[in-house]
Amino acid sequence: MTASDMSRRVPVPSTDDEVTRLATTMNSMLERLEQSRAAQLRFVGDASHEMRSPLTTVVGLLDLADDTDSPIDVRTLRTLLLPEARRLQNMVDDLLLLARSDEYGVPLHIRDVDLDDIVASEARRLRSLGLAAVAATIIPIRLAGDPEKLSRAIRNLAENAVRYAASTVRFDMSFDPRTGVASIAVTDDGPGIPRDRRDVIFDRFTRLDGDRRNRSGSGLGLSIVREIVRAHGGSVSVQDPPAGFAHGVTFVISLPTARRLPDGAVSTALAMPPRQPMR
Repeated sequence: MTASDMSRRVPVPSTDDEVTRLATTMNSMLERLEQSRAAQLRFVGDASHEMRSPLTTVVGLLDLADDTDSPIDVRTLRTLLLPEARRLQNMVDDLLLLARSDEYGVPLHIRDVDLDDIVASEARRLRSLGLAAVAATIIPIRLAGDPEKLSRAIRNLAENAVRYAASTVRFDMSFDPRTGVASIAVTDDGPGIPRDRRDVIFDRFTRLDGDRRNRSGSGLGLSIVREIVRAHGGSVSVQDPPAGFAHGVTFVISLPTARRLPDGAVSTALAMPPRQPMR
């Protein structure tokens, strides 16, 4: 079916009978197909655009070395060639994960996971980078999930936060015993996200106007967070920052803490009193 075929619509008679309903259903299907095709074309175009930049750098440096018959020095390798090659590799990995999630869903290797260990580890990693002040309130929570995928989701949120933070990134964990839902909030004191753009921030290759646009990422990190969290039966949302933040934004991952394991057992979260906040 060509683009012109999908742009056509079936005439809808005014008889209000089965033929009318069939024509309406057909037009609705054609509308969805047209939107899907347009989204796929945008995705391919955006992906090609994002991959062109690191490829241009890598190929340019290799061409220069080839033309001048000179080796690439270690400094150029470390500061330009290797980072761009890794950026390209990460982008390909992200695209493959999203493609698989579209086709089959995100594959999970389920086992008991200590969420607090993942969050504490990420907080320590950010603190070691020295790019922002990092605070964290950690409570022990255990649930059934894929530790690697959950670590990736939290790291994506952390890297997004530190990219835009003016000075501070904060992690807050909580547990609601009534619903059995564990929450991880990642807050930064950056420029924030307008309310009318919060629904689209998780779309692939989304760009925001103003100060909070994707400055150095691939535009896929938040999309991957959403897919991973969905695969665990949870949700991710954008909220205003808590009291004490004059500006910024908070991303909240909410996860159910009881899942059926492959052997049929049910793993339930263990939530205990909060530890002292990390300073």
